[in-house]
Amino acid sequence: MALGLCSIVITMNSLDDWDRFPTLYRPVAAATVVGAFAALGWAWLHPAPWLLALLLLTSLTAVWLFANYRWLQLDDPDAAIPTD
Repeated sequence: MALGLCSIVITMNSLDDWDRFPTLYRPVAAATVVGAFAALGWAWLHPAPWLLALLLLTSLTAVWLFANYRWLQLDDPDAAIPTD
């Protein structure tokens, strides 16, 4: 999961919108990196498999909620929706 989240950050950085919406993408990228470190931390603790799955799901949900919150904070959220 940590590798997947880091690859998402690299992909986000290559988007044309990265420079157009810095108030959206940069904080979301930072939150995604934090989510990746959280995933490594949860795995390092060696919890029961069901608890690890729940913790990872919670981390992913937190990143997703933060990304949606930042998107809704844009002056024109529809401007960040792809048109093509």
